[in-house]
Amino acid sequence: MFNSQTKAFKFASKRAAAIAATLALALTGVVAISASPAQAAEPSVKYNVRVNRDVANGQTAVVRPGETVSLYVAAYLDTRSNGSTMVTDLAVGDLLSFAPNLTTTLTPQNAQFNWYVTGDGPCYGTTLPQTQEIAWTEAMKTCGGGDGAKYVNPYWSARLTNNTTENVTFAVDPKFVIPGAADGLPVGTAGLNYNSQATFEANAVTSYTATDSDINVHFETTDGLCLARDLTVGSAFKSRLQVASNGQTVTTTDDGSNTYADPNVSVRHLPVGEAYATQTVPGSAKVIGYSVEAGRVTLTTDGPHEFTGTNVDVNGTGALLIDAFNSTYAYAVTTTTLTILQSVAMDDTAYTEVTGATVTGDEGGQYHQVPADSQGVKVNASAYVQRPLADAVYTPALTIVDNADGVTSVARSCGPVAPTFTIDAASSTYNSIAVVIDQTPSATSYSCRAYTTAGVLVYTGYLTEENRAAGQKCQVYSLSGSTSYDVKVSATSNFEGTGQESEPVSHTTIAGGGGGVYVPPTMVTPELAAPSGSTTIKVTTPSLKTMNSAITVTDSSRAYAGANGDVFYGSAVAGTITVVNNTAAGANTKFAGSGKLVITGASTLSSVGWIGTKGTGFAVLYRNTAFNNVVKWGSLNSASGIKTTEITQAKLSAFCTAAAGSGYTAGGLILTSSAMSAPFIRVECMNPIDMTKPNRTIFATVSTSSTSPLVKTSAQITNYTSSTYGCVAVSMGANKAASSSASAILAVATTYAKTVVGSNSYCQFGSGAAIAKREIVSISGSGKKLASSVPSATVIPADVTGFSAVPGKSKNTWVVLTSSFGGLQVMPGMKFIMTVDAKGKAVKGKNITYSSASAASNAKFASFSTIAAVGQLSSGTITGVRSGNMIGSTNQSWAAVSISLSTGVVTTGQAITITASSYTGTQTSARNLNITAATSDSKKVNVFVLADAVTKQYKAATWTLPTK
Repeated sequence: MFNSQTKAFKFASKRAAAIAATLALALTGVVAISASPAQAAEPSVKYNVRVNRDVANGQTAVVRPGETVSLYVAAYLDTRSNGSTMVTDLAVGDLLSFAPNLTTTLTPQNAQFNWYVTGDGPCYGTTLPQTQEIAWTEAMKTCGGGDGAKYVNPYWSARLTNNTTENVTFAVDPKFVIPGAADGLPVGTAGLNYNSQATFEANAVTSYTATDSDINVHFETTDGLCLARDLTVGSAFKSRLQVASNGQTVTTTDDGSNTYADPNVSVRHLPVGEAYATQTVPGSAKVIGYSVEAGRVTLTTDGPHEFTGTNVDVNGTGALLIDAFNSTYAYAVTTTTLTILQSVAMDDTAYTEVTGATVTGDEGGQYHQVPADSQGVKVNASAYVQRPLADAVYTPALTIVDNADGVTSVARSCGPVAPTFTIDAASSTYNSIAVVIDQTPSATSYSCRAYTTAGVLVYTGYLTEENRAAGQKCQVYSLSGSTSYDVKVSATSNFEGTGQESEPVSHTTIAGGGGGVYVPPTMVTPELAAPSGSTTIKVTTPSLKTMNSAITVTDSSRAYAGANGDVFYGSAVAGTITVVNNTAAGANTKFAGSGKLVITGASTLSSVGWIGTKGTGFAVLYRNTAFNNVVKWGSLNSASGIKTTEITQAKLSAFCTAAAGSGYTAGGLILTSSAMSAPFIRVECMNPIDMTKPNRTIFATVSTSSTSPLVKTSAQITNYTSSTYGCVAVSMGANKAASSSASAILAVATTYAKTVVGSNSYCQFGSGAAIAKREIVSISGSGKKLASSVPSATVIPADVTGFSAVPGKSKNTWVVLTSSFGGLQVMPGMKFIMTVDAKGKAVKGKNITYSSASAASNAKFASFSTIAAVGQLSSGTITGVRSGNMIGSTNQSWAAVSISLSTGVVTTGQAITITASSYTGTQTSARNLNITAATSDSKKVNVFVLADAVTKQYKAATWTLPTK
């Protein structure tokens, strides 16, 4: 099985021995560092820490800054052997509940209730709800054979993360309530046991300071160490993980009472030609003698060999039958001996000394040898520290040294060597750099980064080895013209991780964009025609206005409706985002204090929205040059107090994992305008490892905390069903005037099946998607759930795909207009009116039809139209804006409407129309404004259309809505 070299290859030392420097403090308040014993200097290694800590029910425990604790709180009522009838006496319909009674200022994440029952035999097939309270069923009562269920185990689990800079306490005091014990079964009840367990975690640390309640501490390397590249095949090296406490090495011997460490080291290599499959590097030990008794060979090594029961290969003893042992099992292992299981046809032999003999095995060994046909060797390690002492600082140290002298380090930081590369100036532009990367051994992907000359990262580009080999370049974007940048490249391998960056190569972008005078692309600008059609709801003649001169109109410019009949207009040019605010009367010169908001170091603009009651503030979601999401928000007309929060990919991943569950590490952000004081965000979380897991939409607000930028709201969607129905679509309506206690948002969620094409599946909501469930959630201005319901298919049929909601006349009520995407033989359009009461109950109302009295305006929408609800100004009607186009035309039209709640009839007012033949879409198309915005009192609606991209002019018109 093993074809190792028979002798350890002794090589000359190429590195001077060094003493390890004191490691830097890694996590304030959690870890502390002290000097380690003298050892060879190694690259920096960091560790993830898991600590099992005692938690007594009813007593406070501490979560230190940066720590996460996983809680498990349970009750066990076991009457199988004590003669109690407490479980068998439970009647069908009895209510049982379990409460952990958690007390803390931290927000529990991934909280889950579970129940388990059994009898004298197992209760297979018995369904148990995952709820705090359950009703005892016939299946529960009779399961387990014999007298039925005799054992009940409710339990609750959750995670708490301390993202503050101070210690935070928590306590649990579980109660198990059954009939006859309304205050919970007391401690001492026959067969009852309450149990609480806690596992604390901290990531990427270099040491850990123990507490007086720690049971054990587990260290595990995050990236490990790799073997130096200049060693030859057969070179002998040894790796070891030692743990020090306050300067002294912690013993590995368990004396039954004192602290000891239990380390484990894994040495693996990647064979040439492999990208993923790794192999364990066999360990070897020096054999100094052997003996034979009754055909059993016992080997003696020159020191602790660290083998456990393992397959071994023996060489160099001089006894041919012993040297022939290959892939045979060793047993009766002691510290310095091991006995071969396979018998040998030799006479009994007393202890015989040998030189140059070795034993090689797949577990343990005094040292390892560089394997042939290998792309690299990586060492990872872990260690348990048992019975840790309070306030002791435990510092692990992983080393790889020359086996000959036991001191000289032969380790390096993992990752491929820094790549060599050139810059393709001909393919680079004023705002981009094209990087040609040379192949790097073992690399599977590359990152190219542009820095300012001051060292500030501007942009990171990515390239796979497969695409590099196909001739593609690594692209760096969002740069400024006539600007000097330093470009660096790093390589990543699936085996070793990411290596060091290369030395910088300087490149100066050509003139243009941010470095010169930006010339907008040639555009044919749409034109608003004069109002036409029915005059029941009149619109003003369009008037020409001019935006703030700071804005640059480009193909990527976008418009977003404000809360007061205004629109935000934003552009991203050469790493700078500019946002202005336009009203029907002209540019808002007070917006953000100066009439404009300028954001540098940005790559793309994602969205702009309003926040606060009646839209007193603004929020901007964008990506910076590191491709991290950033939210900037403040008062609408003030430059003071503007806040900025960066949401890195790591923090977004951590939020999804905590909020949606294990494996959910990918997420996207959607900014939603609301009356909340902080920006309201929909986080779309996915499990990229297991795509059968349902996508999860998590509601959150943005905070100024650098460690916890997203705060999960208490109101959440709960209607996820299974992997089959793994998609969710959410429509949201906003109450602009809502207070913190009133309903500010109505969310309508639809869970539906993924679309499957061959072996691929994806989410595509529309006509024909199999729907599992609808859910309606009313959310207050402070993020709390006010009401919710799960309407049936009778209330919301399967063909309904669109919802436009506005607040009703009564507090916390809503009126919703429904619509359909249509299908192969059905045009999209409006469906019916739906009302939602203060308790969340939805009632289907009248179908939407169009009044013949509005025929002149109806003709503008003969091909297609939808209606966006605006508000309810009277008890019998709501208002809205109709948009669409006429048959045989691509022109866009808008008109204000009034809808009768008692009949569903739509009265359409005067229409306003874009007439340019070059028109290509609505608000999300290119540079066009093409958007409507209602005032916060719902009495007026303005429409905005770009008039001139160069002079930055727009036209606006206004409808005054009926109040009866």
